[in-house]
Amino acid sequence: MSIPQTLRVTYPSRCLSIRKYVVPGIQAGFRSGYSTLTNILTLHHLIEADASRHIVFLDFASAFDSVGWPYLQQELKEQGMNPLVLQLVYQLMYRDMSYSLIVNGCLSPKQPRTCGLLQGSPLSPILSNRFINSLLHSLNCNSQPTFPSALFFADDGVLIAPTIPKAQSLLNQASTWAGMHEMSFNIPKCGYIVTNQPIRTYLPHTLTLNNHTIPHVTSYKYLGVTFASKGIDFVNQGILLCQRVESCLAGMRWFSDTWAPQIRLSIFKSIFLPTLEYSLPLLYANYKRYRKAQEWITLTNTDNNCLTWIAGGNAKRPHITAHLLWLLPFVDRAQHLFPRFYLHLMAMAPSNPLRAILDRSNWYSKSNHFMPIHKHDPLLSQFLNPPPAFTKHLSNLQHTPITLLRDTVLEELSTTKYHGPLMIYVLG
Repeated sequence: MSIPQTLRVTYPSRCLSIRKYVVPGIQAGFRSGYSTLTNILTLHHLIEADASRHIVFLDFASAFDSVGWPYLQQELKEQGMNPLVLQLVYQLMYRDMSYSLIVNGCLSPKQPRTCGLLQGSPLSPILSNRFINSLLHSLNCNSQPTFPSALFFADDGVLIAPTIPKAQSLLNQASTWAGMHEMSFNIPKCGYIVTNQPIRTYLPHTLTLNNHTIPHVTSYKYLGVTFASKGIDFVNQGILLCQRVESCLAGMRWFSDTWAPQIRLSIFKSIFLPTLEYSLPLLYANYKRYRKAQEWITLTNTDNNCLTWIAGGNAKRPHITAHLLWLLPFVDRAQHLFPRFYLHLMAMAPSNPLRAILDRSNWYSKSNHFMPIHKHDPLLSQFLNPPPAFTKHLSNLQHTPITLLRDTVLEELSTTKYHGPLMIYVLG
């Protein structure tokens, strides 16, 4: 099966190397050395440093389900995929595929499936990244490593532009690519934020995508984190995490009266704790700047409510309750996750935009000198110097492989996590 000549898309040679698959650094989805938090911190820094005034969040409509084989085949061919592997992909993903629907308990007749990637298949994320690879190269071909024009995590994208014409140009490129590949955007779920503008003097500009005006919003949830005109909205982010935990906790209180504390503790570790800990390194970095941050008070109260629920009573001393349950108190848990995230930053891929931004700021792993950090410095400055858990190991960084350093620090962090609280409680 071949794509019609009129539908083929060609890109400038400086933007896309034909016969060679190169993943741009702005793609963080399903890749080692990248994460959602690195994308979030990169975007927040570009906004906080006033390096970009116009932020556009994109939302593809049914991204996985709309990938057509002719267009995917053409992209894979241009990326130099072996014809035998290309045929294998077709056999596994598209040949003789069908689906059925169950409506009111009745099974519908089988229908042929002619487009889309299989949900749950390990091939689907890889093929999805390859499918939109040409779009990312086109968007980012003229940008600098420290100022990317776009950031993507799989199909969740954000366009970053200093001016209105530049933002509209990026949108036009995205619209052209989508039209050539029979993809579409969910315009109501897209969002446009103008950063660092006084609310009273601001007159919203108009940006269009596929001849539709993109909604202007005051906040937008990107990769599970709330963004506003100043970057991460820390207060609302704390409220968002706490609401998720509190709503689930309220439903369980009706049935958990007869549960043993061990069962409640297991539920807390598997459900509540991961929810509270998402984006916690960034929230803790902001807490280091503003000790009276409202979001930190909200998160601490929710964590105390969880401890009270586990103990089955009124935990008036949350620190002691956490120690008895073999848990780190909330602030200690944040202090534990902070060096883990710093270790992740050290192991970032060289092409990660955040790595270029940190290197430009002469952070410790590059300059081997501590940076003076002030209270009101940008959030990124909190990650320029190593946490205390690193200081006695980083002196030999020049002669220590990153894998060995990682194992050493993780071993120390694990020792602190599982033995520190109880020892403090017993000796205190």
